[in-house]
Amino acid sequence: MEIVIGVVILVVILALLRQLANARRKAKAKAAEAGNAIGEGVVQRTLSKKMAGILDHLGATLDFAAPPERVEPVVAEAFAAKPNEVAELGDRRWMIQAFFSNDQDAVLALVPHQGGSRLRIESARDERGFPQGGPQWVELLRPPVEKAARGAGLEVTRGSVTHTRSQESAGRTRWVLAQP
Repeated sequence: MEIVIGVVILVVILALLRQLANARRKAKAKAAEAGNAIGEGVVQRTLSKKMAGILDHLGATLDFAAPPERVEPVVAEAFAAKPNEVAELGDRRWMIQAFFSNDQDAVLALVPHQGGSRLRIESARDERGFPQGGPQWVELLRPPVEKAARGAGLEVTRGSVTHTRSQESAGRTRWVLAQP
């Protein structure tokens, strides 16, 4: 009789331990889910506050008082000194390379503009709702182009354009010029 009572108590204890383990696992999963949701919300709020600055970087241009034919060699020479950040695509276009992937963060284009030419971001990769490549353009690539242009005797000023999100094939989104 004592053995039966001992077995019953043992079964009850094992059942309680199993329930406790399941409850602990479920609590951990719910806590992790809640933490991820809170973290994602903080990231989105922070980035949303910075969106105006991100779009300013994306829309930054360099305007030259010279035709594209005269400006292109100066831009190409300035970019040649930055092979890890930018690659030539041809047809007066360059690709700002992503830091951690082989994707094109953004495509720069040298185009005719008001009797001269303009170097601008033509399109940019979208990552979680935010355009990529703007900071690299403004902080790493634009200053050497300005310096090279002034060294070549070209008049250069800063301008801006506006971009908007656009759906591409295969569900990918890019930021493109709102009014080319």
